[in-house]
Amino acid sequence: GDEEGKGELAGQVLEHGLESVKNILRVYGPDGTGKEGISYWRYTTAYLSYYFAALESAVGTDYGRFNVPGMQNTGYFHLAFTGPVGPFAFNDSPNRYTNSPEVFWLALKTGDMNLAMGRLFQMKNYSEAIPKARDFIWYDSDWCAVGDLLVLDRHFRGAIEAVSFKSSYEDPEALYLAMKTGRNDAPHSHIDSGVFEFQALGEQWVSSPKSH
Repeated sequence: GDEEGKGELAGQVLEHGLESVKNILRVYGPDGTGKEGISYWRYTTAYLSYYFAALESAVGTDYGRFNVPGMQNTGYFHLAFTGPVGPFAFNDSPNRYTNSPEVFWLALKTGDMNLAMGRLFQMKNYSEAIPKARDFIWYDSDWCAVGDLLVLDRHFRGAIEAVSFKSSYEDPEALYLAMKTGRNDAPHSHIDSGVFEFQALGEQWVSSPKSH
């Protein structure tokens, strides 16, 4: 720390934080899944983005903590389970769009320009994707000028298994199928293993029970 006599205390706080954060990073493995659904994925990832951004700003490194299985791909969890009509709201996620500026941060952190493009698509296509101050901080216009190279089909493993299939990220009438299986005792689960949704032509044809 900069204050006289506080360096040892600051070091202890930093050390304990670096050890504790390992516990939450494990839940993203092996593919970047959010076992509690999109909204809780965003809740967790938001605080992780603040933590890592603060570390890099203050000490210039994250001490390698980010480099664990799943973190490179976790931004795609949000993109994959947001369909053209609305989200695949399994477990405790509400049936409304989850706004996540953290996707821009993940794009910068991982060096993945396609993640940035995915966030930009959402801001263009969803009225609820209102730009936040963090979008302006983490936005890079050069990255968002590339073409659409986003993978349309995604599979996430872990405490739950979830897959999504899209015909397009930009077309509001795209075909979209998503389903979830895996453990029913995952946090915030609703004994809903096996649920699925189908969206097409701007309509929701098959819907999951949501968080009722």
